[in-house]
Amino acid sequence: MRQLRYFVAVAEELHFGRAARRLGIAQPPLSQQIQRFERNIGAQLFERTRRSVKLTPAGEALLPEARELLARSQQVLETVQDIALGRAGRLTIGFDESASLLTLPEILKRFREHYPGVELELIELSTNEQLTALRDGRIQISCVRTPQSSAPPTSLHIARERLVLAMPEALAHDTPDPVPLSAVAGAPFIMPPRRLGHSFHDTVHETCARAGFTPHVVQEAIQMQTILGLVAAGIGVALVPEALGRMQRDGVACRSVSDDQAFTDLILIWNDDNKHQTVRNFVELARDLSPLVRNASEAASHSALR
Repeated sequence: MRQLRYFVAVAEELHFGRAARRLGIAQPPLSQQIQRFERNIGAQLFERTRRSVKLTPAGEALLPEARELLARSQQVLETVQDIALGRAGRLTIGFDESASLLTLPEILKRFREHYPGVELELIELSTNEQLTALRDGRIQISCVRTPQSSAPPTSLHIARERLVLAMPEALAHDTPDPVPLSAVAGAPFIMPPRRLGHSFHDTVHETCARAGFTPHVVQEAIQMQTILGLVAAGIGVALVPEALGRMQRDGVACRSVSDDQAFTDLILIWNDDNKHQTVRNFVELARDLSPLVRNASEAASHSALR
């Protein structure tokens, strides 16, 4: 590649002295390198006289190819460097539906601004599906709801959302805000199944237990949108992350809960043996943003609930 650069410089200048100055080397080593290059490829590239330097037909044929090779080699080098620095490549992130409402979009927006060359692939999965995909290498980062106290070492707490009570709108007129959860102790509940992610399921049960009852679950549903639809249809009530209160679904009213421990944590998890710089860049940016994300989440959700 060095000899190609020397050849292009001489071919464009048609003068060994000017080419040497352009390359920042002395003229004798340049002449020696060109001669060695000609021997290596088995063709004379320049016609030299005391007064002039001209390209031979072989040299004329080589010049555009040499320029293209040099440009391509630089592109390859930059691509490799970008991947090594996490500025290019692909990052696959698993998330659940509720994480896409407030917290994760802000992090994704900032990441795209900082690393436009990285292709982001987002896969919506349940908590258990995400953890399996993370172990199998099908995703590189998992965004799940799990208590901060039980999160693995390779994790980052990015948000804490209060739980709110979603109820049919017709029942909400006489319901205080915040509502003591004991007021709905006998109500039918709608919940996601525990097999898809025990953390959120257990959080709901623990919240109800502090209010002195076990929820009477009449219907399970996977998607939060489906849960809200069932609430709107009058089938029951549900404890959901506060971000869902922003959705303003017809037929559904959300009330805050008078329990300071009624919250759910949003956690990023990645493999401790992951060597991809894109993962490290995403985690570092999320770490820098996490107080901002938490504050924005709280402000937006409280505003919506009012």
